[in-house]
Amino acid sequence: MAAAKTEKDLNASAAKRDKGDRMDRLALVFQMQRELDEFISKSRGLDFGPEAWIQKQVLAMVAELGELLDEVNYKWWKAPRPLDMQAVREELVDVFHFLIGACIKAGMGPDELFTAYCQKNKENWDRQRGKAGKEGYAVASLRASPCREAGETDIDGPPKE
Repeated sequence: MAAAKTEKDLNASAAKRDKGDRMDRLALVFQMQRELDEFISKSRGLDFGPEAWIQKQVLAMVAELGELLDEVNYKWWKAPRPLDMQAVREELVDVFHFLIGACIKAGMGPDELFTAYCQKNKENWDRQRGKAGKEGYAVASLRASPCREAGETDIDGPPKE
C-alpha cells in the first residue's frame, strides 16, 4: 500500500500538473481539493455519506463566512480596526475551499459549475434588465437601455458603453 501523501507532496504535485499540462485552473482546483479531501478522509478514518459531507462543508463555510464578517468590521457596536485585505482574501479562499469540496460531494465538476454559473449570471442580468418573471429586480436605466431599444434580446453581461 502506498504511503499517504504529505502536504508538501500534494503541493508539489499540483505545481507540476499546472506547469506540465497547463490544466484549466478551475479543473486543477477541483483535482487538488479532491486529493486533499481523500487524504483527510483516509488519514482520519472518516466515512460519511454525501449528505453528511455536504452538511459539514456548509457548516464550515458558515464558520468561515463568520470569520470574514469579523475581518470587515460588521460589529457596529465596536471600534473598527483597520481593514486587513490579506486576511479578507484568506477568508474568501477558505470559503472557496469548502465550496469546491461541497461541489465534489454533490457530484458537480468544474465544467458543470462553470456552466451553472454562466446560466445563473445570465439569469441575474436578465432580472436586472426586467426580462425575468420575478418582479422587483429591474434597474430602471437598464430597462430602457440602448441595446433593448435596438431590439437586441440575447445580450449577456453588462450594457455596452
